[in-house]
Amino acid sequence: MKENLVLLIDAQRTPQNQIIGSWKDIWEQQTSNTLHEIHPCLKPLKLAGLNRRKEVRLSRLRIGHTRYTNEHLLRSETPSMCRQCQSLLTVKHILIECPSFNEHRLNRFGGNNINLKDLLEDNPHQNLFLFLADIRGDKLI
Repeated sequence: MKENLVLLIDAQRTPQNQIIGSWKDIWEQQTSNTLHEIHPCLKPLKLAGLNRRKEVRLSRLRIGHTRYTNEHLLRSETPSMCRQCQSLLTVKHILIECPSFNEHRLNRFGGNNINLKDLLEDNPHQNLFLFLADIRGDKLI
């Protein structure tokens, strides 16, 4: 009886491992994905221990889907462009690239050598939500 149980467990693990392996291969090919840039390994993201509103905002930032950056999809319009520099409006552009927010970035993050992973990983940067409030972006996520 015990031998059958071990074989059953082994039989269940093999397809599961194959599925996880396939999923991992697909994930590793998603290099243009915002979440992949922050979280390149296939493992669960941890909750950051924030209140629900901030956890939701953090999740939206991680996947790159915010009201501000994706509203055009709901309206069947062309992708949104940054009003200041005419670049495609993305989470990365807002948090890292837009020159309009350089001063706020310097004040909140202490320099220009930041990346999405530093800001949005399992333990997000402590000033992330203050930065968003500074640029009046916290309500548009």
